[in-house]
Amino acid sequence: NLIVRSLQEQVPRAMLDEARQQKEDAERALAESSVDARTEMRRADISFNDVDEALPDEAVLVSFVLYDRTRIPVKAHQPISYKHIPSYGAFVQRAGASEVAFMPLGTAAWIDGLIKAWRIEAGGGSIVSGHSASQAGIAYRTAGAALRRAVLVPLNGHVAVASRTFIVPDGLLNIV
Repeated sequence: NLIVRSLQEQVPRAMLDEARQQKEDAERALAESSVDARTEMRRADISFNDVDEALPDEAVLVSFVLYDRTRIPVKAHQPISYKHIPSYGAFVQRAGASEVAFMPLGTAAWIDGLIKAWRIEAGGGSIVSGHSASQAGIAYRTAGAALRRAVLVPLNGHVAVASRTFIVPDGLLNIV
């Protein structure tokens, strides 16, 4: 794969562009022969402008993404080593806004741990463990508040004025 290879060695841009064009040509040829593939290609060609035009006035689209954040530690006289850290972020698009904001939220290990803790409490984990209903309620609210602080509070400045918020989850956020 040229893109992966380009991370390890210099690959001419023209070669990457040619490979991308060959891939797109193959996808188009497939689309011409298949109704399902044509439908999928049309959906894949949706741009940010198309999404913006479809958003109702005063609405916000929040698209969470699970991605590999890459850290490149710089140490003198040593080879560069890339460290990939699975992380969550959110793209936020307000109706009529000219730009899409990106908010890094934190590592996947941390956020997934919060999601799992909340799911355990939502499933009655504290009650099963013998805690009282009052204690279980407190544990549930505590787990939910921690998850909210990690995932939603960082977005407040972008979604506070929205009349509607559309959310596209990713990773374990799909089960919240």
